[in-house]
Amino acid sequence: MRFRAWGVTDKGYYRSNNEDAYFLSHAEGDLNSFPFFIVADGLGGHAWGEVASRLAVEKAASVLSEQKPPTPEALRKSFEEAHLNILRAKKENPEFGEMGTTMTALSFAGDLAFVGNCGDSRAYLFREGELRQITRDHSYVQELVDSSLITKKEARYHPYRNVVTGVLGLEGSFRTDIFSLEVKEGDVFLLATDGLTEELSDELIQKVVSSNPPETLLYELLSQALDHGGQDNITLIVVHLLT
Repeated sequence: MRFRAWGVTDKGYYRSNNEDAYFLSHAEGDLNSFPFFIVADGLGGHAWGEVASRLAVEKAASVLSEQKPPTPEALRKSFEEAHLNILRAKKENPEFGEMGTTMTALSFAGDLAFVGNCGDSRAYLFREGELRQITRDHSYVQELVDSSLITKKEARYHPYRNVVTGVLGLEGSFRTDIFSLEVKEGDVFLLATDGLTEELSDELIQKVVSSNPPETLLYELLSQALDHGGQDNITLIVVHLLT
């Protein structure tokens, strides 16, 4: 099965710099080339967030590029090494302070996809007209939703919606979930930092995905996020599986 992939990042309207980072191992090719894709969101409000996201993505990409074929264990290792890479940098550079980052990664091995996340950057799958979130946010409001204390709709407007409970580079906050799934021709995967999901509901994201071809989807989602406020950095990767 073949694929095409696109990535884009934008600092939005209100941030002075872009603390997001992303990586595409391939822009197109065959899934048997073991492509992988990563997005990361440096912690807003903390110094050096852009350094943390870059260090995480670079280390994770280095680990995954050496794993052929990839495995869930290799994906988990890429998160662990990214976490340690940031901790080492902070030890050597005290001025980096409490920097950290979220990260979500997608890798393929033939007809299998592996998805990992730490934090609230997300991975979605659009298949046969339906959009579903693969990852589960590591966040305070997600814990409230899981406990049935608030609804998912209420979580979008909760005053603590930006509090993440999974962070690479912070002692005691490292956690990683790994998901495995079989892929199908026509699948569209979307990786996104919360600059997208803070502005657009899942219902609106599905509407945009449903009404745009994969090759223009990326820029329509970015445009919609900016039109709805563009409060944060926005980073997106779209991967379309072909025959």
